[in-house]
Amino acid sequence: MRALCLICLLVGCTGSSDDAPVVAGGGYRGTFAGTVTITAHDLNDGSPIGGALVRIDGIDVGATAEDGSIVIDGEAPDRIEVSAEGYQTTAYVGTSAEVVTVAMRPAPTLRRVSGTVTGLDAIEVPEGAILRTRVGVATEGGRVTLPDPMLPSICDGTDPCAFAMRVAPDVVSRFFAQIEAIDDQGTTETDDDVVTPLSFALSGVVVPSGADEIADVVVAPLPASALSAIELDLPGPVPGSDRVVGVPGVGLGSAIFFFGAHEGQTRFLLPAATGEFEGSRRWAVTRATREDGAESVAVVRAAMGDAVEALVAPTPEAIPELSQSGGVVDLSAQGPHAVVEVWDSSEDRSTLVFDDRDSLSVGASARVTMWNAPAQTDGFRLSELRSTFTGWVSVPVDAL
Repeated sequence: MRALCLICLLVGCTGSSDDAPVVAGGGYRGTFAGTVTITAHDLNDGSPIGGALVRIDGIDVGATAEDGSIVIDGEAPDRIEVSAEGYQTTAYVGTSAEVVTVAMRPAPTLRRVSGTVTGLDAIEVPEGAILRTRVGVATEGGRVTLPDPMLPSICDGTDPCAFAMRVAPDVVSRFFAQIEAIDDQGTTETDDDVVTPLSFALSGVVVPSGADEIADVVVAPLPASALSAIELDLPGPVPGSDRVVGVPGVGLGSAIFFFGAHEGQTRFLLPAATGEFEGSRRWAVTRATREDGAESVAVVRAAMGDAVEALVAPTPEAIPELSQSGGVVDLSAQGPHAVVEVWDSSEDRSTLVFDDRDSLSVGASARVTMWNAPAQTDGFRLSELRSTFTGWVSVPVDAL
């Protein structure tokens, strides 16, 4: 390995082809047999990233060519780290493959988008209840995250609901709103509230670009004929957690519309699988959380285009009691996972671990997320993980 690194440092290691082999969406394939082609590309649009700096097992080995590739000969690298201006540093560990594609996320230069949920005054509200509107956003190809389902509402009442959010530039975004009636039964307790879903609102396609703010997004209720209800059957307590909440979701292409939920809520209104939502998939998501920020999430999906009226929210795995010492997290007691992600916000670095090693080196501000998904053949494709994952367990290192 040292000879390999010295050669790369002296003469450079670059791709020699304009059509370098890639794994669309990021990942790896094939078995290492003396040579690995590493390609860096943009996570959002798949374009190659030339001039990206590559480190193999901690040693600089050169930069990618215009086609985003660099060819390495020698021993199989354990850690491949790629950095480029305007992107978050990304590292792959434990691939041992002949083709590695590092999908790099643009640095979070977020754009402010504001708008209004309209048409609320035309919605009939049950007597004794208030109208509550929650606004969310679904983005294509973005990091899979869940909103905190217990956040205070965005708006109460029938006046137009103004909102403002920050989203990534040049990414297709759709803003949506859950519109529900909340009857507190005359008490200050939330566990006896009656929640009645009334409508679902949706914006057109929004693609922020440049440095300008978008300030006129309109989120309008869909007609009743374009909506259908779903009932969630919630699981019981999850070991290691303080709270368990079930929420639905709708997958449309690579975008996922994740809903929020009032405590104990089981019934929701979703877009029907017609029109632009034809071919969408309904999700049931269970989220178990702990006060220190740890969480365990499990998902189940209906068949594509199947507008099921009920889903059983799956039971997440127990939140693990990880331990760390000197910046090393012990994973030896954990079962197998499809991939482990270490996100270090202080260094703006994402590290994906593809093998089943027992420990990981992490920073003090890192979060360790263990993804569950069906096994893949001939390598690993992150695009497939995003469409087939069954859940994850995530623990902040500072809570250990």
